[in-house]
Amino acid sequence: NGGGGGRLADGGQLVVSSSLRLGMLEQTAVSGADTTVREEVVSRMERYQAAKAALDSAVESCVLGTDEELECLEAAQSEYAAAGGYEIEARISKVLQGLGFETEEFDAPCSSFSGGWQMRI
Repeated sequence: NGGGGGRLADGGQLVVSSSLRLGMLEQTAVSGADTTVREEVVSRMERYQAAKAALDSAVESCVLGTDEELECLEAAQSEYAAAGGYEIEARISKVLQGLGFETEEFDAPCSSFSGGWQMRI
């Protein structure tokens, strides 16, 4: 049935290339959603969201330039980079184009797509 739901195999062996990269996107219903396709993709990137919130907070809190503020800012920048924050637009573009979306559709509301296209979001 596609193996969704995080089921684990109870036996056997799987041999794959060491260069294989595997990704999983959870499917959730977006029927009638007013959010854009891009916003829906970002909403599922929890590590990125947390890192961006921490970076925004650190930037806002860095008013005097004290060592403590700068250390906090540096840590937030490091986590943002580790979460892929500086490459986020390229990642979103690659995923959406891989699903068949055109670049100009990234900012269209999910509700503007047919049910079949909404399942891809």
